[in-house]
Amino acid sequence: MLLEIFSIWLTLLTIGFTAMPTLMVLDWKKRGTADGFSSVTLVLPMMVQTFWLRYASMTDNQIFVIINVISLSFYSFYVSAFAYYQPKRQNLIGQILAVVTVTKLVFVYVDTFDEGSINEAMGTMAAGAQIFNLFGGVYEIISNMAALLVNVVTLSLYFFYPPLTWTVPIFNIPPQQKTGENGIDKKKD
Repeated sequence: MLLEIFSIWLTLLTIGFTAMPTLMVLDWKKRGTADGFSSVTLVLPMMVQTFWLRYASMTDNQIFVIINVISLSFYSFYVSAFAYYQPKRQNLIGQILAVVTVTKLVFVYVDTFDEGSINEAMGTMAAGAQIFNLFGGVYEIISNMAALLVNVVTLSLYFFYPPLTWTVPIFNIPPQQKTGENGIDKKKD
């Protein structure tokens, strides 16, 4: 009973999250173009869902099969809409060919395992692909790394150019000039 409720909840949650890129498609339709958007965030989930679909079919988990078929259907629509609204399709075609090639190679690799460990191998590949999918936002990673670098440089300047009248709390770097009790500089004798 609890497993059935959990399965229904998981299915609804997955469909809800899978439907989120619909807002992007509506934006593409309104703008008339998908230019400026990355297709990686649409193509990589298809690979992951294909891996999980194969794992679900190998383990005969019907709920998991249904969830992944629905998700693959949604993402197929998103990629098709992206291709329709994208004037330059070369990157998308290259990404799809790469995903198809990697998927085929993974399936061939998993098929080399014996019957006792083939399900575990496919599950491991699916989980690994899911983790790899987290790196789909390459542009976000690059921009965040640039921001991190700027922050590190800014904080490192406190070591080379400490403030005149106050202590840096994070690093406990004392001020360059000593101040008196009322905040006025002490005179050197």
